[in-house]
Amino acid sequence: MPDPIPENQNVRRTWRAVGRSGRNVPPLPPPQTMGNSHFTRRQFRQAWATLLGVVVLLVGLNVLNQSAPEDRATSEPPVTDSAPQPALSPTSPKPAPAATPTAASQTVSEPSVRPPPTDASHPATTTSTRPTTASSPSAVAVLTGTWEGLYSCAQGETGLRLVMRAAPLGSLDADFLFSALPSNPGVRSGAFSMKGSYTSAEVTLTQSHWIDQPAGYSMVDLSGSLPASETGLFSGDVIGSSCTTFTLRKVSAEASAPLPNPADLTGTWVGSYTCSQGETGLRLILTAGSGGSLSAEFNFYALPGNPSVPSGRFVMRGSYTIAGITLTRDHWIDQPAGYNMVDLQAPLPSNNGQVLDGLVAGTGGCRTFSVRKA
Repeated sequence: MPDPIPENQNVRRTWRAVGRSGRNVPPLPPPQTMGNSHFTRRQFRQAWATLLGVVVLLVGLNVLNQSAPEDRATSEPPVTDSAPQPALSPTSPKPAPAATPTAASQTVSEPSVRPPPTDASHPATTTSTRPTTASSPSAVAVLTGTWEGLYSCAQGETGLRLVMRAAPLGSLDADFLFSALPSNPGVRSGAFSMKGSYTSAEVTLTQSHWIDQPAGYSMVDLSGSLPASETGLFSGDVIGSSCTTFTLRKVSAEASAPLPNPADLTGTWVGSYTCSQGETGLRLILTAGSGGSLSAEFNFYALPGNPSVPSGRFVMRGSYTIAGITLTRDHWIDQPAGYNMVDLQAPLPSNNGQVLDGLVAGTGGCRTFSVRKA
């Protein structure tokens, strides 16, 4: 069977054959049929193109249907039966915004009973957690005054009197006066000035200059929490070599620590002290000079509860500052057999200048003394 050729080529061949032979040539048979329809190559291509277009259309519609729910989710608010939105009413007020409302939010109707916004509900500042400067009169009143307690450094626990003066805008200065405790009598007395500042949460004091420096001692810094009230504790960290913490309690609103008046110290003080022989009577005759010099006569004698103690006396030399008094043994006036001289150290007199309590430094288990102005 000859290869099929296009219809137009069959027509041209037929006419060529007629021209050559001069006789009629029977035409080629009609194209093959499928049922009652003739399906040429051109028709097949057209049908295929139509079918392909339908498939593309269906795929496009399917893509549109899948993206439609996402568009609806972003354009319509979710509505649930389990959590209906409450109506705006006086019993369920709309929460106050954290800042001044914008123009858009002002168009929402508010219940007439709602109070107007205040500075507390509409703060104009940011919500920073950084402590602000405590400039209120209450902070000044809390800090200003005399605080007493102890602190710890390389020498062990040490008595501390901190006289602070606070200014309204957060500045602060203080006098740091340290002395021995009965449990640690080897500590020397001294004093130095400090400068610092305070905020609503913290107090910081930095060493400034010495007022009375004992040999071998260095100044320190302090950092602590602002006391909650005048009756609260003031505690924190001591910043210095081998130092740890401090704890103080306010004992007076008096914030000055001037040099004592010599007349307040000069006179006879009577009481007792304790060494290895037991409690012993003491008469201390002090003479204070205007420049901080101090001399004394130490007279000791038996008490009714300890009658075996002999009497004796010796001279002492020393000084006084805002930190207290220091008296060192000088020479004997009347020495009983077997007795040695001692030294004295004490803060300034308490109880309106009438009582002098301190430490006895010497051999033979000496501890404390307490005398009252006669």
